[in-house]
Amino acid sequence: MNEIISKLQSGAITLKEAAKELGISQDELGIILSDKFGYEIADMKAIDYSLADSLPLDMMMKFEILPIKFESNSIYIAMKNPFDTATILKLRNIYKDKIIKLLIAPSTMLDRELSRLSLHYGLSDIISQVRVQISSKSSSDDSAVLRLIDRVLISAIKLGSSDIHIEPTSLASSIRVRVDGVLCELFEFDKDIYNSLISRLKLLANLDIAEYKKPQDGRFSYFINDRNIDFRISVLPVIGGQSVVLRILDTHKMIVNLQNLGLNESNLNSLKRSISKSYGMILVTGPTGSGKTTTIYSALNELKGSTKKIITIEEPIEYQMSHLQQVAVGHRTGISFEEALRSALRQDPDIIMIGEIRDHQSLRTAIGSALTGHLVLSTLHTNDAISAIDRMTDMGLERYLISGAVIAIMAQRLARKLCQHCKEKVEHNRYKAHGCAHCIGTGYSGRVVISEILEISPHLASLIAKGESSQMILTEAIKEGFVPMQNSAMKLVESGITSLEEILSIT
Repeated sequence: MNEIISKLQSGAITLKEAAKELGISQDELGIILSDKFGYEIADMKAIDYSLADSLPLDMMMKFEILPIKFESNSIYIAMKNPFDTATILKLRNIYKDKIIKLLIAPSTMLDRELSRLSLHYGLSDIISQVRVQISSKSSSDDSAVLRLIDRVLISAIKLGSSDIHIEPTSLASSIRVRVDGVLCELFEFDKDIYNSLISRLKLLANLDIAEYKKPQDGRFSYFINDRNIDFRISVLPVIGGQSVVLRILDTHKMIVNLQNLGLNESNLNSLKRSISKSYGMILVTGPTGSGKTTTIYSALNELKGSTKKIITIEEPIEYQMSHLQQVAVGHRTGISFEEALRSALRQDPDIIMIGEIRDHQSLRTAIGSALTGHLVLSTLHTNDAISAIDRMTDMGLERYLISGAVIAIMAQRLARKLCQHCKEKVEHNRYKAHGCAHCIGTGYSGRVVISEILEISPHLASLIAKGESSQMILTEAIKEGFVPMQNSAMKLVESGITSLEEILSIT
């Protein structure tokens, strides 16, 4: 150990390399250095973020340093490697009239704070400008509020968020984003800033800014990163103000080729086989947020063309696609699902996509469409492919109709992927990620599809029609080559793509 620490002191190796050679984490090495050389461990829960403006952001990110406290003309700098003499010299040139005190920062916590800082950097200036505009009571100048909206939307997209939550709290308001299915805090504002932000967002979506007592829904487009991105906005009156949720509708991320969905080869081939048929029903099942809509849109993207008439019936329309006739239903349009589907059938369609089957009538009408020569794609909320059969039975559909119309059922989940920058092998066929700047300290970055596809063969259709149990159908399906998603999930764990903890949390 002494030899490795000597190499670290001389700059021959980095802290990460030293930790790897010792077979320990960077956090553990930090504690050893603290004990051996008397450095204090930085308290990362008591950070004065205003001090960050004294250093360039790129310098803090590159050299993994963060000023966290100023006291009695002493500036306290949290850093991973206290032997980084080149960085220390740069700090002395910047803080010429101050005493620099070095603190060893826990690696994972410093990475998390630097990631957070990269989003907050310069935010205080924008907020100050918003306050100036509020105090001047000028309705014509809202440039600072628009800059704040820019920062919020760009930060959310940079993190790969699916939703932005703007919520009132007892004393202030918070902005959280859903990244890889998990909510995490992005910013926190005072109430005066919050009200201005909400009003401007409502204006963007052509909503009534004076309406505080009723829910409102809308959408708007915003030019970000050289392209227009759509946002769906939902405003809900709550105690203390209004809760606003923005769904990010990024067509570039949503509509992908089937090959890019992340399905394994067997399931990809099964899905392609199923959508190539001229009639029948294909169901995609799973809980909310499992990627069902993405799969459906990707299938439609594969099918669309000049030789096919495709009509979608959605509430609401998530993404607008070329070569598709998309119908919005619901209270906003005044068109019911049943009315839209009946009319769609008179439009000579080849393929009909139904956003979600919610009740007996919509299920029966959809099944009838599949039995009369149309390919029907839709979604259903069930845990797995086999249970979709029981779910349709519970909704009042006869088994013989299910067996005659349904040609495939795909069930899926989205599992968070271990961060490729900080994951480590902890035991045989098991990996873990401790968190770093690339994954905002979560240990995960991106998601992967875990799926199973049940193709309804003549034998399985016969079992369904006879009313055989789910266990019997599952047993026979496995004999025909059906692979349950749990089996696919464990292969992803063994290959280090995700963790066992993540799989247990979603299945």
